[in-house]
Amino acid sequence: MTWWIAVPVGIAIGLALVLMLDRAATPAQGAGPITISAQQLHINQRISQQGVRRANRANARLDALARARDRPGRPRRPGARGGGRARCARIAFSAAVGSPRQTVLELAGVTISVGCEAGAAGETNLTIRGGAAEPTTLTGSSIDVGGDPANPNPAQVDNFQADLPPGTDNPLGGPGTADGQFSRSIASVLFVTPARTVSVDVAAIVDGVADRCSFNRLAVPS
Repeated sequence: MTWWIAVPVGIAIGLALVLMLDRAATPAQGAGPITISAQQLHINQRISQQGVRRANRANARLDALARARDRPGRPRRPGARGGGRARCARIAFSAAVGSPRQTVLELAGVTISVGCEAGAAGETNLTIRGGAAEPTTLTGSSIDVGGDPANPNPAQVDNFQADLPPGTDNPLGGPGTADGQFSRSIASVLFVTPARTVSVDVAAIVDGVADRCSFNRLAVPS
């Protein structure tokens, strides 16, 4: 008997014993009293004890699996959560102009890196690079909600699509703003490869007053 069904079997045995004892204690209509021997009670007790022991062994195995899953330092694929299986990945970037470029996503073969750079005229630019090891179609939409962080302008929607050659250092553009200004965009992007599709949703903010950039949210493979 495999261990993962030991708990339900133990419970079923216990319920069966309760039912048997209840029926044994209640005389049938028109029948005489039923007497259970000490030997039968001993057999029932042993069966119940075996069910409890099986349940305890199953619980011990489950506890061991949980400890192994949560063990610090257990190797996992980048961007994976829960036992190494790639499910989703958080994207988090916030840095000042001139900070080193950071890789913010490595998930299901898709890589994205971002940087916060100063332009020739003093503007602040969020630069995005990325791609995949396979030929990739990049498609999505971006919503620009204006330059005033407290009072956004009417949303402006832009749709885009491009074929990316294999490689993880393709320039993907990015928003920018003049010195002293502010830019905020919300984008939903699909990286479509022959094997997988990775959906990326991000909020890109460029602050030309504080000379900072941020690029945050998540990615999900399918």
